[in-house]
Amino acid sequence: MAASVASSINLFGVVAGLLLMRGSLRAAVVVRWMVCSILPGMLLFGLMLFAQPLDLTLTQMRLAPVSYFGNMLLMAAQMALLYWLQKQLGLAPVLAAREADGRKAYQMRVPTALGVVTSLAGLVFFYLLLFGERGQHAEQLARQQLGPQLRYHTNGLHINSNDSGTYVHASVMVWSQTQVGSVAVNWKE
Repeated sequence: MAASVASSINLFGVVAGLLLMRGSLRAAVVVRWMVCSILPGMLLFGLMLFAQPLDLTLTQMRLAPVSYFGNMLLMAAQMALLYWLQKQLGLAPVLAAREADGRKAYQMRVPTALGVVTSLAGLVFFYLLLFGERGQHAEQLARQQLGPQLRYHTNGLHINSNDSGTYVHASVMVWSQTQVGSVAVNWKE
């Protein structure tokens, strides 16, 4: 999941960079709006990493510290860079140039609030989905496959409904003191 977030942010960075290279004042507002709406979600996604069991987190840190802390550092750097970009696009010279061009000054409270509201809604949905009935069912199926000696935590669910029914595909983290992995489980409801 972290790789998909990183690649989407990199794509955003390329598009934003191309827009800003044109020197467009409109692009500066659009990019700043996008950044203000993305940052709350990134922060909440980072906090969501702590929703997994503490034992799993400590095991991941112990078994692969470079990977674990490298991913955390990358996410923190991306958030810091986006925050810096938002601040740079809100500096007095940019705002003065917009005013001199006769353009309206925008407050960033609206995109920030939009980002917070949508991120919180997504967080609640994500939490209810993973820790709800389907998440528990996924863990039970994984436990039936691999046995009770391991620990289980659902970290992804994909629900697909069509004419022939509802299909659920889940990813379950599996760990012990010496290993961490994942198993996919599927079922039809």
